[in-house]
Amino acid sequence: MVKQIKNFFEFDEELIEGVIKERKYQFILIVKVKDKEYNCHCPTRGGIGNIILKNIPCLLSKSNNSNRKTEFTVEAISLNKPSDKNKEWIGINQVKSNKYVEFFLKNGKFNKIFKNITEIKREIKLGDSKLDFLINNNCYMEVKSFLHHLNVKIPDYIQVRKKAKMYTGNRLIKHMGDLSKSLQKNQRAILLFCFQYKASNFGKEKIEEKDKKLIQNFDKIVKTIDESTINGVELWQTNFSINKNGITFLDTFKMEPISLLNSNNNLNQ
Repeated sequence: MVKQIKNFFEFDEELIEGVIKERKYQFILIVKVKDKEYNCHCPTRGGIGNIILKNIPCLLSKSNNSNRKTEFTVEAISLNKPSDKNKEWIGINQVKSNKYVEFFLKNGKFNKIFKNITEIKREIKLGDSKLDFLINNNCYMEVKSFLHHLNVKIPDYIQVRKKAKMYTGNRLIKHMGDLSKSLQKNQRAILLFCFQYKASNFGKEKIEEKDKKLIQNFDKIVKTIDESTINGVELWQTNFSINKNGITFLDTFKMEPISLLNSNNNLNQ
């Protein structure tokens, strides 16, 4: 399947830079582009690292659908100041993570995980779940992209709000359970944590007791992950970077189970 190694996923059109003025509704951000303001689609329903989306630089993709209510989608934000020339971007379109993962799978970038890929299937039913990938007909892989906690340093000039309670985690529990069950018939099962920015190790920071209380089903989540990894489910992290022209594959590495269980991260998506 892999004919050549491509490190870059190129967008059809260059993204447009703007500045988020405020989050009007859950899925609507008001963005200023030059001297005009637009209602833009926000592709994530939850919070983004507890930051207040005000005077935050962003990148927009333009929709070709004339029937859509919003002309633009916010694809990325930056924690740089709007006046900074060289900005670092954080991709926030979680829905597109699978598209990028599939592209880099086909182009040989996940060779640390798979030595050879001959077949890739999408959205495969397993138990009561639909898992993201079945690779080589013997490895299920589920992709998770978290935004509630950002694995980067938040500058002092960025406004943040008080940490809110995370009410879910049920999908993670369900998918981990199904991945674990798949090992009865298949050789491998992988949970891939995908970040569209250069994220630090997802499991390096120790979770504080006060933060554990903010996560619904925390003990159940830990137990499920613990049991799944003991049964053989592999935990991997991959980092991409995003700019106006496309997505670049940065790296991928295996995570130790104990690092995830003690990490200070969002388990909400």
